[in-house]
Parts: sequence; C-alpha cells; structure tokens
Amino acid sequence: MLRRMCHLPSVEDRIKFLNLFSSFSGQMDSVSSECVFRFEIKSKGLTEILYQYPELKEMGSDNEMKYFINLLKWTSRQLVGDGMCVPPERIDALYILSKTKSERIKSNCWMYSTVLNEILLALGFASRVVRCMPLEADFHDCHCMTEVWSSQNNKWVALDSANRAVYLSRKGVPLNVYEIREHIRSQNEFLVPYMDRKTRNELANYLATNMLRFESWRISCFGEESKESAEMIEFLPTNYYLSEKDVQIGGKTIHYTAVHSPDIFWASPEKNSFIAEG
Repeated sequence: MLRRMCHLPSVEDRIKFLNLFSSFSGQMDSVSSECVFRFEIKSKGLTEILYQYPELKEMGSDNEMKYFINLLKWTSRQLVGDGMCVPPERIDALYILSKTKSERIKSNCWMYSTVLNEILLALGFASRVVRCMPLEADFHDCHCMTEVWSSQNNKWVALDSANRAVYLSRKGVPLNVYEIREHIRSQNEFLVPYMDRKTRNELANYLATNMLRFESWRISCFGEESKESAEMIEFLPTNYYLSEKDVQIGGKTIHYTAVHSPDIFWASPEKNSFIAEG
C-alpha cells in the first residue's frame, strides 16, 4: 500500500498565505453594519446561569477589562481542557459546566468560548463566539475565541479562555481577532500577560494557521450552538470566495452569508442590536 506523502506548510508559509489574502473591502457586501449582528441578553437560560453561579456578578470591577479578565479566568478554572475531545451533543454554558462538575468532561476551545460568551451575555454585554478559520474550506482544525464589546476601549476585544489569554498591542491596547491576525501577518509582536515568550510564540505560530477568515453566528444567544437552524456571518478576504448557501451539518441547517469589510464585522453594537428571547 502506497502511503501518501504530505508537505505541511511552515509558519512562514502560513504568514505568506495571510499576506496573499489580505485585501478587505465592503464594496462586495450586500448587508450593512446596522443589520448584521444581534445579541440576546435576556432569556431563561441566561437568567439561570446567574442564578446558579451568583459569584459571577460579584467579580465586577470599576475597570471593565479587569472584569472581563476575571470572568475569563473563572471560566478557565471551571473547565478541563482537551483540544482533541469529542464535544457533547448539547453545547451551552449550563450543560458544559454541569457535566464538568459531575463527570469531569473535557472541553475544547469551542466549548470554552461558548461558556464565556453566554456568561457575558447574561451580564448584559454584547459578546459572541468567533471561529478563527484556516485557508482550507475542507478543514480539520480551527480555533474559537470569545469577543466582547468593550465600552472602555470603544472596540471589540478577544478573550481566549482556552489559552487563558488576552492579546495586547505593544502599547497595551486589547486586540480583537482581526487585529491579532494583522499582528501575525506583519510579524508585529503582540503581548499576552503572564505568558512567557516561548509559549506566546508557539501560540502565535498556531494562530497563523487559523486566522485567514472568521465566522460568527448572526444572533449570539444562549444555546445557539444547539439550535436546529441559524445564520452564520463569514468574514472573508475579497479574493477568497465562498458562495452564500444553506448547509446541513449534524442535523442543523446553517445559512452562510459573507461580508468582506472589517467595518461591518467589527461594527459597534447599536442599541437595537440587543434583543430578548423570542
């Protein structure tokens, strides 16, 4: 039997890919920032999170970013990490936290980011899970982070609870996933507090593989991952084309819509972006 030989791309190759796919423009977009993302901050599931875990409210601080970091650390402490684990059929914060406590189930980055996202929604913040995707359309690995709108910084910031990481510019400004991508693409070093340089470089090399494109649910809410149908917004370079389509994945119908403008994908949430269940 002939074994297929594979030449795996190096980190330098991945950075070249990021540079090849570095053009972004809203000229091709058929949607505007006002009608893209919604955030459900009131629902039975979200209320139950705060009822079962009242300490989450007590972690508040006059400094918003410190509050976010406290919530990230709390999430990281509760879960047992395993990037290669098989996720359970039900994906929401209550189920994952309960099963971790009772059965010590393992969690990957998708589960970490879902738990933190739903905690932030329950506390009234605009937040979402963002999937950081590789070049390949038929992929076997990606990375998930939580992004939350920071009024303190007037921008989206990335919270990587699976790696217990917040990403900062050299000036100490929190970064969103697009800005992390641009730092890696331009080989401009970013900072991760309390992480040594070797580990940070290894993390940057891993992220270089999974930062070519991004996607996030149009409606960020409790249990969105387990719903029968949903809409996914894809952020793509202008020279990377995927058609708008409906896809069946594990019994779930997902409608994909592409945008190419950072100004749309990372637009500030408007007041009408916040919704209640139903």
